[in-house]
Amino acid sequence: QEQEVEEEPGVELQRGVKMITADAAIEAARKAFPDATVASLNTPSPPRWTFAVSMRYPEDKSITGRSRVSVNPYTGEVVFKESYRETQKAAAILRSMRPIHTGDIYGWPTRILMGLASLMIVAQVITGIIMWIVRTFKRKAKEPAPQGATEVTA
Repeated sequence: QEQEVEEEPGVELQRGVKMITADAAIEAARKAFPDATVASLNTPSPPRWTFAVSMRYPEDKSITGRSRVSVNPYTGEVVFKESYRETQKAAAILRSMRPIHTGDIYGWPTRILMGLASLMIVAQVITGIIMWIVRTFKRKAKEPAPQGATEVTA
């Protein structure tokens, strides 16, 4: 059975209506998740036209935060929230891939480790190409030159 994924709702752009301040949007997000800190704030833009606030719990290993709050830019109402603490296991696993990929999970030591791993992949590609070129030219050098007609004298 397939489970429906809740889609983040949007707000229609209202020309001429004054938007709330970024500080008010942050305050609404803090009320939604009081134990979390604000990691980032994106101002309203198409297609959703909401303030998008990323929140980070103390146990969250990602520096960007994995909890999200969308705030209506005209009323300050929270129109969507997704908590890192309450997500389903499959969603939690998917969301943990980014900090593992970027090395954010344990700070600088894992960033350095992931950077070195990335360089190793590039080094393998380059050395593989070099090995193929060397092997190809060695094979051509070992092939005997075709023998032409030889004269037999008695």
